[in-house]
Amino acid sequence: MKLKSVSYLMFEFDLDELELRSWEPPHELGGEVRLDFENRASIFVTTQQSPGDFHVEHGSAATYRTLAHSRDVSSHPLWARLIGAPISLTFRDSDQQVLEIRSAAASVFCCSFERGEWAADSLFIASFFPKGAV
Repeated sequence: MKLKSVSYLMFEFDLDELELRSWEPPHELGGEVRLDFENRASIFVTTQQSPGDFHVEHGSAATYRTLAHSRDVSSHPLWARLIGAPISLTFRDSDQQVLEIRSAAASVFCCSFERGEWAADSLFIASFFPKGAV
């Protein structure tokens, strides 16, 4: 599937934090990432708790229905090299703490990681693994 665009669906505090940091990666979201494809399909990436610890999940439906903000981040350097390319989504570990979104040219990692701790309820989004990653 060729990736057409990437959007962050965010809570107010997500937007405030990203703007405070001038959108410098890594990005941390309590909301979710929407991947839109050229065939009009979408995949949503977020963290879920079921059962036990939080982990990364992806699916065809949004988890949150009332997020305050949506921002197209397709042109952001973190995502730009994936746009227009076929991508794959692969969990890098059995606990689903790290989801790699990969094209032939680049990767973006979505991790259930926050403030130095795994199994967090927010997404850590970067072109690298956080310290201590698998």
